[in-house]
Amino acid sequence: MKKILVWDLPVRLAHWLLAALVFGAFALANLTSDESVAFAWHAIAGLLAVFVVVLRLVWGLLGTRYARFGDFSFRPAALARYLRGVFSHDAEGTGVGHNPATSWFAIALFAGIMGLGFTGFLTARGSKSAKEIHEVLAWSVIGLVAVHLAGVVLHMVRRRENVITSMITGLKTGPEVAGIPSSRIGSAGLLVAGVFAFGALLLSGFDAGTRSLTLPFVGSTLTIGDTDEKVRS
Repeated sequence: MKKILVWDLPVRLAHWLLAALVFGAFALANLTSDESVAFAWHAIAGLLAVFVVVLRLVWGLLGTRYARFGDFSFRPAALARYLRGVFSHDAEGTGVGHNPATSWFAIALFAGIMGLGFTGFLTARGSKSAKEIHEVLAWSVIGLVAVHLAGVVLHMVRRRENVITSMITGLKTGPEVAGIPSSRIGSAGLLVAGVFAFGALLLSGFDAGTRSLTLPFVGSTLTIGDTDEKVRS
């Protein structure tokens, strides 16, 4: 066994970008007033998170071996074996790529972020029911992340494997033949450029004075926060 490259750079960048954007959006939404400009920024962070998820979904179809959803393990029996193995020190159900637990977590997280983006849009258009769902989804996503972090700690203690470092370097211990040949730096550059470009479009449509945000490609102008006027054509 030796250190091999498992996580390509686009996977690692998407992972840490989502972590920063989700926690940033959650903090801004809960630590600022609904009438403040800072609250409006949580919508921009949330929309950026949705964009990163879209890029990650594309990479899940076109990326390297362990980035692809075809390598994920979604069988309930495999998840049960993995969870039993974590508590019994049994290595069954593990591999160099996504284990069953992280496979389910990733899909649940992506679905939660997309749901937050959709309900946030409806909330800004004045839907009270969407606002309630949005808040429940936000806490659910944070709870999901908390469970994931607890799982990471448990995995590191039980398996003696530093999975945090592996998501930074992309390296894990495994058979040499299991490694991927490249970090795909060029694709990572396109991901970063795409995120910056989309962020620039969001900022160009944001008016801090009125807390209004004109969505790129859609054209709807939303007013973020506690206000009677939620949308203008």
